[in-house]
Amino acid sequence: METTKKTEPILPPKGLNSRLRLIAVLFIEASLGKGIRLAKKWKRSIKLPLMIEPQNVLGIPSGVLFQGRVLASKTIRQPKVGDSAWANLAGMLQYWMTDEEPYAKVEAVCGGVSKETEADEEGYFELIFDHAAALVAKKIKIRLPDLAPEKWQEVPVASIPENDVESVIVCDIDDTVMETNVESVFKLFKTMFLGNVLTRRVFPGMADFFQNVAKEGNLVFFVTSSPWNLRSFIQSVFERHQIPLGGIFMTDWGLDTEKWFCKAHDVHKTEAIERILEWYPTKKVL
Repeated sequence: METTKKTEPILPPKGLNSRLRLIAVLFIEASLGKGIRLAKKWKRSIKLPLMIEPQNVLGIPSGVLFQGRVLASKTIRQPKVGDSAWANLAGMLQYWMTDEEPYAKVEAVCGGVSKETEADEEGYFELIFDHAAALVAKKIKIRLPDLAPEKWQEVPVASIPENDVESVIVCDIDDTVMETNVESVFKLFKTMFLGNVLTRRVFPGMADFFQNVAKEGNLVFFVTSSPWNLRSFIQSVFERHQIPLGGIFMTDWGLDTEKWFCKAHDVHKTEAIERILEWYPTKKVL
């Protein structure tokens, strides 16, 4: 088994694209921060089982990229048609109130090779398998060797062989694929917290467009300034509207200098595109 040296994982960058977005973040953090901290304290007091939340499990030309986060297990309330705003708020808070496990050891097996790494202080980690067998791997097995050694998860690898890729498309999500209303604090809050998977609107034609893009041999990466807490929410919305979700670059929301005050949305996008270009240097990126 190969053990990786403890380093800071290379995670999708973080960003802020306007003063209005900063105001929105401040408003959301001020409104929810205390409740989230209390919920985390309560969760830690009862020590919920831990889980590994996969974020990207992608076949890239050199092998397989595996990004994820170690969190306390939770059950997301399933929305219903006609749910009230209060019911939707309670449901959306379940996505936001994550209880991460810092510095947890993670083991993954891909193509017969086992690797270990350590999550960072927010529970994030990254592994890259660059051996020959990883190029054709269909799944990864993962576990927490110190905290839950008997519990293995299997995660499928989303990949398209490099020779079959016609071009690579990089697409935003907020107000491009899904209606988010990022230019209005009130509308942003209403959209993000008072709706649910069933009410979140996707712009007309998006499903047909991305399905056709995939059929034509194009690879799609989504880049958004939405936080990783909403990864499973976005996936559920995409699945409902039959939009294939490729690789995704998201952010870690917060108010410290390492997060929202650090990089603008355009920098976040630029760094994501630069990394994609490293993976596909001979392909056209749109």
